[in-house]
Amino acid sequence: MQHEFQFTVAPEKPEGFIHQYRRQKYHTKTVFGWLKDYKAKVKGYRPFIILVVDGLLESDKWTNLFGSRSQVDGMAVFTVRDFDQFVNDKIRFFRYYLVRYA
Repeated sequence: MQHEFQFTVAPEKPEGFIHQYRRQKYHTKTVFGWLKDYKAKVKGYRPFIILVVDGLLESDKWTNLFGSRSQVDGMAVFTVRDFDQFVNDKIRFFRYYLVRYA
């Protein structure tokens, strides 16, 4: 077991802030804007935030991304859309991207 990182689900009240943005398609620029707003709203020490979505993820340069990060802001997003085309176990998929972006 590692002890360097603590992964937790956002508290219920601030989590609802993100849930209002559920959709079928996500653009990284928009997602990072939401996460900046979220960070400002919940305050406290949150050096890294990773959002998991279930929809198409795209950026200005690429479509159908697995994930993306904003290294300067300590934010990342990845999608579980179509994960089963690559791995059988969603937990392993989550672990890979959590570690990758942490």
